Amino acid sequence: MKKKSSSYHVQLSLLELAYKNNLYSILVNFTALICVYYQIASLAIPYIDLWFYFTVFFMFVRLIIDLSYKKFFSAEKSSLTPKNLHKWSVLYTSGVILGGLSWAIIAVIALPNLGIEGKFVVTVISSALAGGATGVLAPNKVVGKIFIVLTLLPASITLVFITPSLPLLGFLGTFFCFVMLVGHHHNHNQILDNIELTFKNDDLLSSLQRQNQKVLDLNYRLENRVKERTADLEKMALTDRLTQLNNREGFLGQCRQLALSFHSLKFYFFDLDRFKQINDSKGHEVGDLVLQHISTLLLDVLPEQTVVGRWGGDEFVICSPNDLEKLDALDVLCNAFSEAVYIKNKRVEVCMTIGAAHYPEDVNDIEEAIHAADLAATYLKRNGNRGAVLRFNHELLRQSELTSGLINILHEKNYSEYFHLEYQSIVDEWGNVSSIETLSRLKHPQLGNIPPLDFIPVIENTGHIMQFGCWVLENALNYVKELRKSNPELSIAVNVSPIQLKDDYFYKTIQRLLLGSGVPANALTLEITESVLEDTNLEGIISQIELLKNIGVNIHIDDFGTGYSSLTRLRTLPAHTLKIDRSFVVDMATQGDGLIKGILSIAGQFNLDIIVEGVETEEQFIQLKALGCTKFQGFYFSMPNRDADLFLL
Repeated sequence: MKKKSSSYHVQLSLLELAYKNNLYSILVNFTALICVYYQIASLAIPYIDLWFYFTVFFMFVRLIIDLSYKKFFSAEKSSLTPKNLHKWSVLYTSGVILGGLSWAIIAVIALPNLGIEGKFVVTVISSALAGGATGVLAPNKVVGKIFIVLTLLPASITLVFITPSLPLLGFLGTFFCFVMLVGHHHNHNQILDNIELTFKNDDLLSSLQRQNQKVLDLNYRLENRVKERTADLEKMALTDRLTQLNNREGFLGQCRQLALSFHSLKFYFFDLDRFKQINDSKGHEVGDLVLQHISTLLLDVLPEQTVVGRWGGDEFVICSPNDLEKLDALDVLCNAFSEAVYIKNKRVEVCMTIGAAHYPEDVNDIEEAIHAADLAATYLKRNGNRGAVLRFNHELLRQSELTSGLINILHEKNYSEYFHLEYQSIVDEWGNVSSIETLSRLKHPQLGNIPPLDFIPVIENTGHIMQFGCWVLENALNYVKELRKSNPELSIAVNVSPIQLKDDYFYKTIQRLLLGSGVPANALTLEITESVLEDTNLEGIISQIELLKNIGVNIHIDDFGTGYSSLTRLRTLPAHTLKIDRSFVVDMATQGDGLIKGILSIAGQFNLDIIVEGVETEEQFIQLKALGCTKFQGFYFSMPNRDADLFLL
């Protein structure tokens, strides 16, 4: 099929070249016709005029065919079928052969009647036409040879057989005819080779173009695939794989875009409560499904134009131009989270603590807003308010800075560089010092003096309370040891955290410290807050207290009356003394002394001693003594001081 197609295109090219030279051939033939007719017109040669007119007419027809072909070819080149190609080839061939016959006829009928000069003229013209045909008619292999033979061979033969004969001239004409045929054959083959080479070059060029187009197409497809893959990778880089929410980078990017359209944005930091327990008890697969469940809830409940992201393991962030608290969206979410769900046939209860921050009302940039919302959620969890919602305020920032500063100090474990102990006296009804209480103090190099109510919770929440508590106890015991050299009956009280009491080895720690200091156990008092009675591990705490009490350590319940402990639990606690909180002393001026009388009655029922804290005036001291109180503590007797000798003298 390919060979047939190639042959058609070669024939078409040969025909194009033939018709390209056809007009010149007609003009040359017409010129030669005029010259010959001029040479023989005056002679009495039969039918010479008829020959001339027939030849002129025929040349005119060839001219019409040539012009028609060029018009047809230029307009309908694309529709030149093999059938049309054959038609135009036949017309061309017919015209050339008829032209050759015309010259053959004139040679036969004219040469016998011409003189020597005329014979030479006709022979030269015929030879010139044959010579021209080797080039002009070279595109057509057969037609060109026929034309050369018709124009030259009849004339040469006639020259041999006419009287007088010119055999040499005839022989030269015949030889010249043979040479012209060889030349035509060579020219035809040269043209054919050129055409075929052109087609090969065209095929090669087409092949190269096709290959180039394939490369371009492949490159285009590759570019599109690279673009698609790049887009996928960018999306993957900005998307959390587990939940399909935005990751940190994706969330921040969308928030920045949202900030271009809205002057205020609200950020919410969702911290999943006790997620570690879910992973530990239900397995990480369930934990992952819980995170996916939460992601679905967030997307379903939150309004449009809200950006949702997963910030960390069990932390989610939300950015919205709307105040979700006012839209009740947070309430809907909290209610949805509070409902137990079944994942892989396992009941899972989920609770979220939510911190909020507004940008730019609360902070200066987007990342600060997320951090601020995180601080608010952390504050809630640290203070036991899980499941609540809190908006950031600058007091939270101060506490965060305090926490960070404290953590750095606690990691150094060089407590003496930042902490020190102060002491306040506890006196009897005559004002004699019977004991001293140890008070921890912190002076931060940047934040200044920080009260215990601020730094003790941080020490507890960061897991340093055991080490810090040992440092306080050790220093307090060593200090009272020196004081007891001049005051042998003096005892010292030290506050301890419920976390310390939960440690199974706390009892042994106290024994080791007492042994190391040489202070007797009855000279040490441990003060615990009333909130310990509400602890879920109360039995373990009571067990530790009983062990301590058995070796002689005194137990005081500090700040009594500020909590919500029941009398039943109070009875189970093996304590020696209740310390009445200073708030009851302050309230005596406005609300009377009924509450203090009630506490004294309770203490009497449980055989507990009483120490009244916060005595600041002589009037309070007298009034409390009148009620039956026998031990007191407060600024009226002494201010906390690093040197207890000042109030022991």
